[in-house]
This record gives sequence, structure tokens and C-alpha cells, in this order.
Amino acid sequence: MVALQYLERYRSKPTSTIYRLDERQRFPPPKISVCRTPSFKRREMELKSFYNTSFPTFVKHHAFLLDNTIVGEWRPTLFINEGEDNSKNFELNLCYTLHHNKSLGFGGERSGYYLEFDMTPYSNDKNTTYWEVNIHRDLTWASMYMTSTYTTVRVNSGTYNHVTLSAKDVHQLNTQNYPCESMDGYSRDEGEDNSKNFELNLCYTLHHNISLGFGGERSGYYLEFVLTPCSNDTHTTYWEVNIHRDLRWASMYMTSTYTTVRVNSGTYNHVTLSAKDVHQLNTQNYPCESMDGYSRDECMDTCLLEGIYPQLSCRLASMNVSLPLCDNMGEIVNMTRTYQRLLTNTRQSDLNCSCPPPCNRLRYTMEVGTQKNSFDDNGNIWIYFPEDIVEVLVEKEAYDLIQAVGEFGGCLGMFLGISLVSLYESLDQLIRIFIARRVGIK
Repeated sequence: MVALQYLERYRSKPTSTIYRLDERQRFPPPKISVCRTPSFKRREMELKSFYNTSFPTFVKHHAFLLDNTIVGEWRPTLFINEGEDNSKNFELNLCYTLHHNKSLGFGGERSGYYLEFDMTPYSNDKNTTYWEVNIHRDLTWASMYMTSTYTTVRVNSGTYNHVTLSAKDVHQLNTQNYPCESMDGYSRDEGEDNSKNFELNLCYTLHHNISLGFGGERSGYYLEFVLTPCSNDTHTTYWEVNIHRDLRWASMYMTSTYTTVRVNSGTYNHVTLSAKDVHQLNTQNYPCESMDGYSRDECMDTCLLEGIYPQLSCRLASMNVSLPLCDNMGEIVNMTRTYQRLLTNTRQSDLNCSCPPPCNRLRYTMEVGTQKNSFDDNGNIWIYFPEDIVEVLVEKEAYDLIQAVGEFGGCLGMFLGISLVSLYESLDQLIRIFIARRVGIK
């Protein structure tokens, strides 16, 4: 019984973690993806007229391009616009917006809106039927694409719900540091909505060919986004810089794998990086993958795509599946619509993806500084390591085979009264007796 307990303890592999700080002169740079909004040179893009156009031709003539630099090459990686609202698991959802023709008073329930939702013959299950009432903060525009612009109240069947409103009237001066728009009828949400009304969105990922140093702005990445003559509206043009946590794979399908920094026109932006080097043991309770070149994000991307790709006719260049490349814009549009529908209705738990973390991984954490105004309309961002310190975490076995054998032997000797000294003495006595008998016989 005791031997089995020691064996079970050894098999469970308890571990201990050693923490230390190292100094390093160079760091492998993180992968960076840049998405511009709007991505195309014309606001109202009629895609049907470009269905027979090849993808490279369409990008060259109708999209905004990024110039390659000496530190790497920009490659288009994504041509899918997921939209602002990913919470609706419906391909089609019907909503109504009330366009009022009178103002409200004050004093209680009778001075405001009263809405009553009746159960129809088609919605007889009151446990699954409900209404979402979205109260918009912008009084001149009702945006349904930006969830941060309204408050949602869920009204279940058979319930009373009360929402009280409070008002704040702001009169701001238009200054250089804090500009505002004084035009009558202007709506900020309407401008944001118009910049999101694109079925396709183009992103580029930087494939680097150098490592990064440390010490400040000049040792890292510096990206400058110049406003073109076709994008003179600084209020609706911005860039999203996605800094990926996985150094081997730039996933754009799993938003939890990267940090997004929004770079507005006419601003300076600073992102500082810090490194943590993790060396994990592969145990039964916490498995990991020790294969060289393994990427967990690539594994998850591949598993997700393999679960839905049988229903796709072609693939984008960034998709790691065995399908032919989409040849023209018509195929790309049809594929993206099908992909979005399948992705919305597919849960990762249903795919049974076996993608453990890598045993040896270098992870970066990012700290985004406060955005500051620049002297022109261009967007600027610096990404760098401020110091050469790396946190190193090394996991080691806290109970190995030698310790298991030693403790079992010690326990056995304690119960039986046997030790190495007593064994030596017993062996010595046996040898003496054997010699004495041999001498006596002679």
C-alpha cells in the first residue's frame, strides 16, 4: 500500500517553479496586423461591378496599400469585416426604431414611453421569447452597429421593467487639443456608422526579417499612417494596429489572441512591450506541446477552419486549409458571406480541438500609453521594449524517481528496522561465521 502511494505521487508529477530575471540584448518582434477604416478609396463600393476582377487587381486599384520597409514585408491577411456587433447569433434579425414626433415631460411613468409587447401565436414559448429595447445615447442617430452607443434592456415575457433617464447638457468649445463639430444636425454616431458600412475590410500583416533591441522608441517599430487625398475626413479615418501574442502566427479570426490599438489621424501613440519566457513541463494535469515550430494559435485556426471548410468553395490566402484560392472578387464575396454564417453558428467546444500550449514560449504583455495630438493629420505609433529585462519561469519536477525510491527505502527500513549499517553488520557477521566454519573443518 505504501509503495503504491509513492508510485502514485511520482506519476502525478508535482512541480515547482523557479523565477528569475535575465538580461537580453535582442528580442524576436511580435507580428503586427494593420487594418484601415475605410479600407477602400470609394465610400459606396458597388461590389457587383467588380465580381469578375481578380483579387490583386482589385486591391491595387481600389484599396489603400501599405509600403514595404527594410524591416519586413506587408502581406494582406484578411478580407473579412466582422462588424462591430458579434453578439447576435442570428443571420437576420428584425428591429424597429421609433422616430418620435413629440418631446417628453417629467414626473413619473405617465410622462414618458410605455411599451407593451404581446405574445403572438408564433411565440408561445415565454421561456425563450424576449425583446431587446435599445436606448440610444445619440439623439439624432440610432446606430445598431456600435454596441457602445446604446444601452440594451432585455424585456422577458410576464415582467415589468422601469428605466429612468437623467440629462446632461454639454456646451464645448472647439479647441486644438479637444476639437468638436459645431455644424447643425451633425451626429458622431452617424459618421462612425458610415465608416463601418463595408462588406469587405482589408488588413496587412508585417512579416519581419529583423529582431528588436531595447532602450526606447528608436529600438522598435515606428509606423506612420499618412492621410491620402481620398481620405481627407480625419473624423472617420483611423487605423487598427493588432499586436499578436503568438510570435509564430498572426490569427485574425480569434480576437482574444491580439491587442488592438486604435490610431486616429493626428495623434501620437506609444506601446511598450515586456517579455516573459515560460518553460513548462508536460504533465498529465497540465499538458503542453514540445514540438519545434508549434503554434497554438495556428492549431486553433486550422481546427476551426477544418470544421467548416467542407462547406466552402475556395479560400483566402491567409487560410490554412486544402482548398483552391478564390480567383476573383465574386468568389471572395460569396466565400466571406458563407464563412461568417458558419463561424457565427459554430462553437469551439463542438470541434474538440486538441491544441495545448507550447512547452517553451516567449510571451509579450503590452502597455498602451495615452494618445497625444501630433502636429499634422498623420497617425503615428511606436512599439518598443523600454528595457532588457526578461522574466523567466522554469517549471521543474518537485518529486522525481530518485526521491520516490529513496523515500520508499527509508520508509521500509523504518518499519522493518533495517538500515544500511545493520545490513553491513549482518553481512560482516555472516562472512566471519563462514570463515570460522571453514577453518574449523580444516
